[in-house]
Amino acid sequence: MSEGGAPSFFIQEVLASAGKAEKEDINEKVEKLANQIADVKYEVYESLRSQYDDFIPNLTATLELSNQVKSISEDMQTLTDRIEKEIQMQLNMSTSEFQNLSSRLQESNGILEVLDKLVQVHDALQMTNRALKSKEFVVAAEYLEKTNKVLIGSEQTGQNEITILKALKTEYIVQKEKLPYDLGEAWNECVSWIIPQVIEGERITTLNVRNSADSRKMIGSVLQGMSIVNILTAKMKVFADRVMMHMIQPVLNCNQSNVTASEKSDLAVLATEHSTSKDKDASKPADAFAKIGEILKFINKNIFSCIPSGANERHSAIKVFGDLLSRQLLDSLIADCLSSSIPSSSEDLPGYEAVVKLTVEFEDGLRKMGIISEECSTLTDYVNNVNVLFANKKCQELLEKARSLMSSEIHNMIKVSETDCNIVGSSVELNSSKAKKAKNVDENCTSNSTLSTCLFKLPEFYISDWVQELMQLAYSTLHEACAGCTENCAIQLFYSVRNMFDMYCCVVPAFHKQSLETLPQQSALHHNNCMYIAHHLTVLGHQFATKLPKLLQDCNPTFVDFVPKIRQLGVDYFQAQMTRQRNQMFEYLQAAQGFVNASDMNYEDCERAIKQVLFQLSHLQKVWQPVLPEKMYRKSMAILLNSVIVHIISSLTSLEDISADDASQLFSLLNNISGKAPSFFQTTEKDQAEAMASLQKYAPKWMKFKEIIALLDSGLVEVTDRWADGKGPLANECSPSEVRQLVRALFQNTEVRASVLMKIK
Repeated sequence: MSEGGAPSFFIQEVLASAGKAEKEDINEKVEKLANQIADVKYEVYESLRSQYDDFIPNLTATLELSNQVKSISEDMQTLTDRIEKEIQMQLNMSTSEFQNLSSRLQESNGILEVLDKLVQVHDALQMTNRALKSKEFVVAAEYLEKTNKVLIGSEQTGQNEITILKALKTEYIVQKEKLPYDLGEAWNECVSWIIPQVIEGERITTLNVRNSADSRKMIGSVLQGMSIVNILTAKMKVFADRVMMHMIQPVLNCNQSNVTASEKSDLAVLATEHSTSKDKDASKPADAFAKIGEILKFINKNIFSCIPSGANERHSAIKVFGDLLSRQLLDSLIADCLSSSIPSSSEDLPGYEAVVKLTVEFEDGLRKMGIISEECSTLTDYVNNVNVLFANKKCQELLEKARSLMSSEIHNMIKVSETDCNIVGSSVELNSSKAKKAKNVDENCTSNSTLSTCLFKLPEFYISDWVQELMQLAYSTLHEACAGCTENCAIQLFYSVRNMFDMYCCVVPAFHKQSLETLPQQSALHHNNCMYIAHHLTVLGHQFATKLPKLLQDCNPTFVDFVPKIRQLGVDYFQAQMTRQRNQMFEYLQAAQGFVNASDMNYEDCERAIKQVLFQLSHLQKVWQPVLPEKMYRKSMAILLNSVIVHIISSLTSLEDISADDASQLFSLLNNISGKAPSFFQTTEKDQAEAMASLQKYAPKWMKFKEIIALLDSGLVEVTDRWADGKGPLANECSPSEVRQLVRALFQNTEVRASVLMKIK
């Protein structure tokens, strides 16, 4: 055992000696490294402080320090590997000593890590500064990003309180703020605009892009740099808005605009020329697509193609620009170009296929350039829905034109004669099929013994000229709805015509309210307009019912429901005008003070009142007689005259005493009314008998008025004769109480008067 144990003991002694030697060697090296780290730490601190705190340039010394840090890092790594690999067993044998060494080593590693971060930040900031000076914006952005990651790591490990690290962070912030400014300056240097002031005449807007090799490289670097520092969207927003406002929109709004692209040795120029006058038409789709395509191709070729094909930012830049531009572009194309190209007539619908084809090609071009996504089909979806668009446009134009007509002056009038008052197509130019239908209707009316041939005729009168145009619009629209439109389109057109008449009931009273209430002629014209429209609406739906789509036929297409509403609209305003005129004449008669003392101080007032009433009736004759139908005119005048007569009779029968002079003056004054009234009902010189018949028919108190006038100039004997025991003309028109009252007022109280009063019962 002793012989066998001797070698083992010897080995242990050798190992212990070796471990001791290794431990001493490691101690020496750790001490040496610690001293070197302390020296480097001081030098790094002083160098960075002098550069970032005191701003003293010290590039050479900084580079030497960087090399020293790298050398020490290599020695530290070698020593660490040796500790881990060669003397692991000895560390186990003397744990406490080697733990102390390990602790010192970790402390040195921590210091070295901080120094390494300081050097990394310093180197990155130096490279950023160099890149900015040489306008290598992508390199500068990448180094700033690297600096930011190191600084973020320092904050997470609690090292951000180190003074020199704060100075480096300040320098990073300065460089970070400077980069977007430099990018903007470089962008403006390469891409510039010439936008003249808005003046009448021709306006030329120019986009200049430098296209030399260095300039193209710079544009690509600028766009990539903007993308890295997250300012690309903001810059592209401004650029896209200018392209839209100053180039694309003028092209859409002016069909005479021109787009020219030219290239020189170091400059590419895109110019748009357009008129700024208000009298201009929108561009047609073919011209708009060609010009806008040229604008976008120029921008893609001279700006976005400058980014290297392998760079991720190339797709990002054109996508950002497209996202910002596409919504405005597509909306403007639809609103300002495609919508106006929709046919206004069903006959033009087949020719719209060419526009659909051009739209598909243009949208494909936008996709290839990356302006819109592969899934976007806004323009093609719009034009492929041409039938609905046609119906919408037709209906919109119909209602707009109808509203414009309804806003026209009412007093511009035309005469409706018997020859063009036939209800079937009287206010439109009929095609052959429509004329044939009109003939058939007339034949049917004639052959049926129970119907008059004049059943569908109106009397002669005047209407506003725009009312005839309104009915022409209704007829032509319904003809188009029956002339080969799709079922949905025909239904939409039919209901648009209905909406047009519904609009009439709302727009006309609101727009012409003041004139309808104050001007007698316009209220009469409005009455005629309503009667004319209602007359047509009576059978308008039936004329087209068999040609409309079956779905509409099943719903009984008609306009009859509008007839009472529109008629009442005309009647209400005319009746209101009649009431206003009647009240005006009553106001004149009030000035006569009940015709008391007509021969004395009140004579002038009585005379003035009678003259004003006659003048008012004469004025109404002038403004109503040429406008209203003859029967309607005579009836209206008779109603007003009858109201005046009733008012006068009421005043006379309430008088307690009428002197002989008063009776004479009243007879003279009232004879003026009696003499002139028939002339208000004459439409020609030869119809005096007809005028008197109309007067007696529509003014029921006229004969009573005549009897009272005669009574004012009669004696008691004549009164008795005209009464004729309750069978004479006076008894037919006046009540006994009225006659007795007048007799008491006119004649003195005598036996003869008492005898006459006894007979009037």
